[in-house]
Amino acid sequence: MKTITSFIVGAAVLTVASISAQAQVPVAGTIDLSGGLTIDSAAPNATTFETFFGPSGTGSPVVQAGGGLPSGSYAGVSGNTVASFSEPFDFATYYAAFKSSTTLPSFELWSFSSGGQTYSFQVDTVTTDSQLVLGGSAFIDIGGTGTADITGGSTTYLPTTAVWSITGTTANASGLTLTLEGSFTAVPEPSTFAFGGLGSLLSIATLRRRK
Repeated sequence: MKTITSFIVGAAVLTVASISAQAQVPVAGTIDLSGGLTIDSAAPNATTFETFFGPSGTGSPVVQAGGGLPSGSYAGVSGNTVASFSEPFDFATYYAAFKSSTTLPSFELWSFSSGGQTYSFQVDTVTTDSQLVLGGSAFIDIGGTGTADITGGSTTYLPTTAVWSITGTTANASGLTLTLEGSFTAVPEPSTFAFGGLGSLLSIATLRRRK
């Protein structure tokens, strides 16, 4: 009798765990933002994104739409939705920390609201700092890993690991203003899906054994 009682309790716990896992889903998909930015020094010596602004030179960067983007969890976001950026962003410090295997606090890079949900992105690491001056033009490619999050709405999302890049170009190699193209792609880890599946399988296996 004691064995049966213990077995039923175990089944209940596994079932609850499975339901909890299914109620939370990771963020997935890609969103691109466009506009402009200023840097503290001309490439190839820039260390900081000083300010971010919209495609017209005013306001804030906006969501790009078309060509299948935004996608995944971002698919419902309308093009030209305005994103609020935190500034300045000292990417060189994060890149130096990455090279020395040092961990820095995450940097809340941008956020916006759309359709009753709040979308946000924080930078965790900068793993790429590529700056090039060629033919009178300057090119910058800064990127790394971060965390994407979506709150509000009927779906509960898990903060999800993401890869990001901010690229900038200017026809004036000595200029400090660049055209911004930012890409942010949430990449759910396989273990996130495995947890939900494992909970369901264990619950089913337990219930079958009870019969």
